[in-house]
Amino acid sequence: MKVRNAIAIIAAASAIVISSCGEGFSVGERSGIVTKLSYKGIINKGWDGTLLMVGPPGVFIARPETLYFTINPIDTSTVRRLTEAKDKGERVTVKYSQWIMHPWSALKRDYVVTDVKQPIN
Repeated sequence: MKVRNAIAIIAAASAIVISSCGEGFSVGERSGIVTKLSYKGIINKGWDGTLLMVGPPGVFIARPETLYFTINPIDTSTVRRLTEAKDKGERVTVKYSQWIMHPWSALKRDYVVTDVKQPIN
Protein backbone atom coordinates (compact mmCIF):
# COMPACT_ATOMS: atom_id res chain seq x y z
CA MET A 1 0.00 0.00 0.00
CA LYS A 2 2.83 2.42 0.85
CA VAL A 3 4.50 1.70 -2.49
CA ARG A 4 1.26 2.39 -4.34
CA ASN A 5 0.84 5.75 -2.53
CA ALA A 6 4.46 6.67 -3.28
CA ILE A 7 3.96 5.85 -6.96
CA ALA A 8 0.78 7.95 -7.06
CA ILE A 9 2.58 10.91 -5.47
CA ILE A 10 5.52 10.62 -7.90
CA ALA A 11 3.13 10.37 -10.87
CA ALA A 12 1.19 13.45 -9.74
CA ALA A 13 4.38 15.45 -9.18
CA SER A 14 5.70 14.39 -12.60
CA ALA A 15 2.47 15.46 -14.28
CA ILE A 16 2.70 18.89 -12.64
CA VAL A 17 6.32 19.33 -13.71
CA ILE A 18 5.67 18.22 -17.29
CA SER A 19 2.59 20.42 -17.66
CA SER A 20 4.48 23.50 -16.42
CA CYS A 21 7.20 23.20 -19.06
CA GLY A 22 5.13 24.99 -21.69
CA GLU A 23 5.79 28.56 -22.71
CA GLY A 24 2.14 29.53 -22.36
CA PHE A 25 2.60 31.04 -18.90
CA SER A 26 3.12 34.52 -20.34
CA VAL A 27 3.96 36.08 -23.69
CA GLY A 28 4.38 39.74 -24.52
CA GLU A 29 6.55 42.61 -25.68
CA ARG A 30 8.86 44.99 -23.85
CA SER A 31 10.74 48.01 -25.19
CA GLY A 32 14.04 49.45 -24.08
CA ILE A 33 17.77 49.58 -24.62
CA VAL A 34 19.93 46.46 -24.55
CA THR A 35 22.61 47.17 -21.95
CA LYS A 36 24.23 43.74 -21.64
CA LEU A 37 24.54 40.67 -23.79
CA SER A 38 26.84 37.81 -22.84
CA TYR A 39 27.52 34.22 -23.83
CA LYS A 40 28.29 32.21 -20.75
CA GLY A 41 28.18 28.84 -19.06
CA ILE A 42 30.48 25.98 -18.25
CA ILE A 43 28.85 22.97 -19.88
CA ASN A 44 25.64 24.34 -21.39
CA LYS A 45 26.47 27.74 -22.81
CA GLY A 46 23.75 30.26 -23.49
CA TRP A 47 23.05 33.93 -24.13
CA ASP A 48 21.92 36.18 -21.27
CA GLY A 49 21.03 39.83 -21.55
CA THR A 50 19.60 42.90 -19.89
CA LEU A 51 17.05 45.31 -21.33
CA LEU A 52 16.70 48.70 -19.62
CA MET A 53 13.06 49.64 -20.12
CA VAL A 54 13.09 53.37 -20.63
CA GLY A 55 10.20 55.59 -21.64
CA PRO A 56 9.70 57.37 -24.94
CA PRO A 57 12.29 60.00 -25.90
CA GLY A 58 11.87 63.13 -23.80
CA VAL A 59 10.07 61.35 -20.94
CA PHE A 60 12.06 61.03 -17.71
CA ILE A 61 11.61 57.87 -15.66
CA ALA A 62 13.26 58.06 -12.25
CA ARG A 63 13.70 54.30 -11.78
CA PRO A 64 13.41 52.40 -15.06
CA GLU A 65 12.75 48.68 -14.80
CA THR A 66 15.22 46.10 -16.02
CA LEU A 67 14.29 42.92 -17.88
CA TYR A 68 16.75 40.06 -17.45
CA PHE A 69 16.35 37.61 -20.30
CA THR A 70 17.90 34.71 -22.14
CA ILE A 71 17.91 33.72 -25.79
CA ASN A 72 17.51 30.29 -27.28
CA PRO A 73 21.13 29.23 -27.94
CA ILE A 74 20.36 28.24 -31.54
CA ASP A 75 18.52 31.49 -32.42
CA THR A 76 21.44 33.27 -34.09
CA SER A 77 19.38 35.92 -35.89
CA THR A 78 17.93 37.24 -32.62
CA VAL A 79 21.42 37.30 -31.07
CA ARG A 80 22.75 39.21 -34.10
CA ARG A 81 19.94 41.81 -34.04
CA LEU A 82 20.27 42.36 -30.28
CA THR A 83 24.05 42.72 -30.63
CA GLU A 84 23.63 45.33 -33.37
CA ALA A 85 21.09 47.25 -31.27
CA LYS A 86 23.37 47.15 -28.21
CA ASP A 87 26.38 48.35 -30.20
CA LYS A 88 24.39 51.26 -31.71
CA GLY A 89 22.52 52.10 -28.49
CA GLU A 90 19.18 51.70 -30.27
CA ARG A 91 15.88 51.27 -28.51
CA VAL A 92 14.21 47.97 -29.48
CA THR A 93 11.06 46.03 -28.76
CA VAL A 94 11.55 42.38 -27.88
CA LYS A 95 8.93 39.67 -27.99
CA TYR A 96 9.28 37.21 -25.14
CA SER A 97 7.86 34.06 -23.63
CA GLN A 98 7.92 33.58 -19.90
CA TRP A 99 8.58 30.03 -18.76
CA ILE A 100 7.93 28.41 -15.42
CA MET A 101 10.45 25.68 -16.21
CA HIS A 102 12.91 25.78 -19.08
CA PRO A 103 13.07 23.01 -21.67
CA TRP A 104 16.84 23.23 -21.91
CA SER A 105 19.10 23.56 -18.91
CA ALA A 106 21.31 26.40 -20.22
CA LEU A 107 18.57 28.94 -19.49
CA LYS A 108 18.83 30.76 -16.20
CA ARG A 109 16.13 33.40 -16.74
CA ASP A 110 12.34 33.23 -16.82
CA TYR A 111 12.05 35.41 -19.93
CA VAL A 112 13.14 33.99 -23.28
CA VAL A 113 13.42 36.56 -26.10
CA THR A 114 11.92 35.10 -29.27
CA ASP A 115 12.03 38.08 -31.69
CA VAL A 116 13.30 41.65 -31.99
CA LYS A 117 11.72 44.70 -33.61
CA GLN A 118 14.19 47.50 -34.24
CA PRO A 119 14.83 50.34 -34.18
CA ILE A 120 12.26 52.44 -32.38
CA ASN A 121 12.61 56.20 -32.66
